[in-house]
Amino acid sequence: MVIATTLSFHDPVTFTTPPPRSGVTSTHILVNDDLHGDTANGGFLFRGAGTIFNADVFTTGGTIDIQNGILAAGLVTLDTSAGDGDILFSGTLKPSIGGENLTVLAGAGTIRANGILGRDLITNTVLGDVTLTSSGNVRLEQGFTAESLTVDGTGTTFLKGTFTTKQTGGQEYHAPVQLLGTTSLFSTDPLGAIHFYSTVDSDLTMPTKFFNLNITNRRPLSNTTTILLDGALGATGRLGNIKITTTGDTLLSGDVRAKSLAITASDLTVQGVNTTFAQSYLGTSNFIGAITASKLTISTLSGLGITNAAPWNVTGLTALNSQFGDIAITGAANHFGDLILKAPNASLTENGNITLRQAVTLGTLNLVTDAGNITQTTGSAVAHRFTASATGGITITHIGTSFDQIGTVTAGG
Repeated sequence: MVIATTLSFHDPVTFTTPPPRSGVTSTHILVNDDLHGDTANGGFLFRGAGTIFNADVFTTGGTIDIQNGILAAGLVTLDTSAGDGDILFSGTLKPSIGGENLTVLAGAGTIRANGILGRDLITNTVLGDVTLTSSGNVRLEQGFTAESLTVDGTGTTFLKGTFTTKQTGGQEYHAPVQLLGTTSLFSTDPLGAIHFYSTVDSDLTMPTKFFNLNITNRRPLSNTTTILLDGALGATGRLGNIKITTTGDTLLSGDVRAKSLAITASDLTVQGVNTTFAQSYLGTSNFIGAITASKLTISTLSGLGITNAAPWNVTGLTALNSQFGDIAITGAANHFGDLILKAPNASLTENGNITLRQAVTLGTLNLVTDAGNITQTTGSAVAHRFTASATGGITITHIGTSFDQIGTVTAGG
């Protein structure tokens, strides 16, 4: 079936191809000119082996439902915004040769996809720049692959699966996000940032489910912030395990509530409520705001500076590692299980309280520096076991500091 001229319809229209049968190859639907649904009922359903889009589709209220779509034009627009109609991808959506751009505009309607979107599994080609805009809900339930992906609007975005982008546009999520299951985001371009402009939670309709979030960009250029999380993580719907991995910089600007948080970054800046820090790539990183987790692992290359406006509450193991820079902790009291801090050329200064509780192993406070001093100047330190190693001096001075056991303490100064 070939649609080769602009057509307008007043009622719902279904385009379909017969199912394949012995000796017969099912043909595709070819949309070579624009389609318009001119009434609130004027929607389009594309069923069958596949629909090849060389043109755009518009409605003034009707639904656009694509079972198996193939984009052939350089830019295809699907637009129901005039009447807030839904746009559904009930099957696959793939490129013809690769790099085709897609704009989806639904007004207050829902954009929903429950198929494999963006990649031809045979040729391994992907769509180009994809923009999905709705002030209603956007539901992407099996991931997406494209050169870039932008989800815009003011509604709620629901994610599940693997989302991969391959060019500088990266991934942008402007509305609040809820995870429907384990969600993994990958950017493979050095400048392709992954940016959440609002909050990220687990599905609020399943309060006992804590879904995992993995964010990865292993190829950024130096001095480049490639992962940005502007809103709170898990503040309303607690998240499961959060894993952030990048060779560039990461910026967290809100509080975190999750089962565990593991971050590996070149330079990491966290900006919490009522506190703002900005550090250069070569400076120290800052973690500010409340963090609630059962396990916390953070590793940086350029140093680790923590100034938290609200307490950290980590019931299990907390490991803070800096490969080349200082570790410094100031601010509100923190509550840890086991705490391990390693800084090869640094000093530790603890100006708040450390309360070690619910120890995973021995409830050990382990401070290690290869070429520096360890100093605890104000506040009390309470631990089941204390061990320390420093080529410089070790000073624990505050009245009220207590350890049930003293392990190996080695000081050079």
